[in-house]
Amino acid sequence: FNILHVAARYGHIGLAKFILQQSLIDDIDCRAHSQDTALVFAAFYHYPSSAEIVRLLLSAGADVDAPGQRNKRPIHWAADVGNIEVIKVLLEHHCSLVPDDTGMTPQWRALKYG
Repeated sequence: FNILHVAARYGHIGLAKFILQQSLIDDIDCRAHSQDTALVFAAFYHYPSSAEIVRLLLSAGADVDAPGQRNKRPIHWAADVGNIEVIKVLLEHHCSLVPDDTGMTPQWRALKYG
């Protein structure tokens, strides 16, 4: 877990910008103990700034399809919580719509959970 994970998890856009501008982390796709990236945290935890943080992370080179736990990509997590604005940003960046390890696509996850 690093400071960028915290910023993404709690919707702190100012902190996320500062971290990236100051190059305070070496790997934007660094994984937390849960195997999730900052992009996954931003996609799953639904804050007013979530879409902006997702856009910021992607513009800084985050992998739009970096899988986290159970091979769920950011789009799966956003679909789980019905985070439409984040889903739009991820789709604009041509994310994959492949199933996760349970065989569920983001579309199915949105219908079931979101």
